Amino acid sequence: MKPLNIIDFKGKSILLLCHENADLDAFCSAAILSRFLKQKKIKSSVAVPSHINEQTLSFAISEKISFNVNPALEQFDVICLFDFNDYEQLGKLRK
Repeated sequence: MKPLNIIDFKGKSILLLCHENADLDAFCSAAILSRFLKQKKIKSSVAVPSHINEQTLSFAISEKISFNVNPALEQFDVICLFDFNDYEQLGKLRK
């Protein structure tokens, strides 16, 4: 198996997807990777299936971290999942 190289992400549409009712550990992990990719001039989007918890929402607002709700998965070349331990945590996106 070929090791992952961040350069391979250039020019790709990248989704950083947190689990349903995203908590701080999932959301912050995705946000940190998004900022790292941005430094490398690689675009990405942080998203959640339908909502995030109140603490995470407050954090996102205070830190000015944008995120999408219910993203169209087929629009992305690469999807990175954060803090999933069950298929059910995809919420509406299970379809």
